[in-house]
Amino acid sequence: MTIDVALFDEPDKTCRRCRIAKPASEFHRKGNSVRRRSRCASCRLETEGHSRRGKRTAESRLRERLSKYGLTVEQYQDMFAAQGGTCAICHTPPTATARLVVDHCHTSGRVRALLCRTCNTHLGAYEKLRDQATAYLDQYGAGNPLLNHDAPQKTP
Repeated sequence: MTIDVALFDEPDKTCRRCRIAKPASEFHRKGNSVRRRSRCASCRLETEGHSRRGKRTAESRLRERLSKYGLTVEQYQDMFAAQGGTCAICHTPPTATARLVVDHCHTSGRVRALLCRTCNTHLGAYEKLRDQATAYLDQYGAGNPLLNHDAPQKTP
């Protein structure tokens, strides 16, 4: 036999965090339990970074991502402003769907600047292949020595 909890008139409840008495409906239930949580929904949203449906807010995702580099949201915003709101390499602004990412040294872990995803990806590939690319350009930068390069060059 199941009991319909909605049939009971629940008294107001005081939030443990904000200390404000609110209707019981402002407090989420603990799983399938009849009991209600001790903090109201708005205080839980502020402290846990989750919306009413359990989805993380954009700021909580950003905070989590930045904590990996030891940065706060304020430090990110300061870096963003110092760079003029653009990528430190190509100087393009972020789009509505893609923010600038934190570039860091994979050896030391030190944060360098904010880059667009394209520049960050290319820089990572360059760092990984720097020695091989330099050796390649030293050998073939002027052209392949086995080929005849005396042919006339095309003019643009």
